[in-house]
Amino acid sequence: MRVAAMQRALEPGNVRKNLATAVRWAEAAAAKGAELIVLPELLAAGYQLEASLAEEVPDGPTTAALADVAETHGVTLVAGVLEQGAQRGVLYDTAIVVGRQGLIGTVRKARLWGDEHGFFARGPLARPVFDLGDVKIGVSICVEVVHPQISRQLAVDGADVLVVVSAFGAPRAEIWDLMTRARAVENGCFLVASNLCGDNGERAFCGGSRVVGPRGDVRVDAGDGEGVAMVDIDLEEIVTTRQELPYLRDHLS
Repeated sequence: MRVAAMQRALEPGNVRKNLATAVRWAEAAAAKGAELIVLPELLAAGYQLEASLAEEVPDGPTTAALADVAETHGVTLVAGVLEQGAQRGVLYDTAIVVGRQGLIGTVRKARLWGDEHGFFARGPLARPVFDLGDVKIGVSICVEVVHPQISRQLAVDGADVLVVVSAFGAPRAEIWDLMTRARAVENGCFLVASNLCGDNGERAFCGGSRVVGPRGDVRVDAGDGEGVAMVDIDLEEIVTTRQELPYLRDHLS
């Protein structure tokens, strides 16, 4: 299957522009055969922590825009949303999974970073694995990639591909490189990670959107500028890798 991770410098607070950009890039990836398309954290908000930018799921603009792309092109998309919870004033840093029939499911960020503390409520640490038919995916959000128990739980529950939606900071680029590779190899999974890039005047992001193989090898990386990390993956590699590097099996035995 072909997977793609979008890497963009988004405009903080400009929901309409950010979504239009995301749709345009997602459609371009779908036209090139991508079946699973991953976009960054807090996509429409441009990683702006502002309560007025919060939207409901599934009734907000991000879900609607991506659902149109998914239905038109027959793809699955994963993206970050600044979610307004059911309780007034309670916000979540959320990832949505959208397919041709609409919203498949959500994950709320459990491990927060920096200014996110006190702004977002925490989601549950445990989270579902989404069965897309030919592949099962598990989703984490940004700094959660440095918490190995999240990815391990997803792998134990059957995930083939670990998906990361992120706004990982430029000062920690080496950590991003290390942790994305570690989560893949220790679980014998593919990993598809989409990160922001650029400097919006308040924050600088490291880019490095990528696809990592189950041995921890980086198959494609978008570098530090705008672009797309897109590549074909063979899920049978998971079987052979887990036989040769039985880290997950030994954890279970």
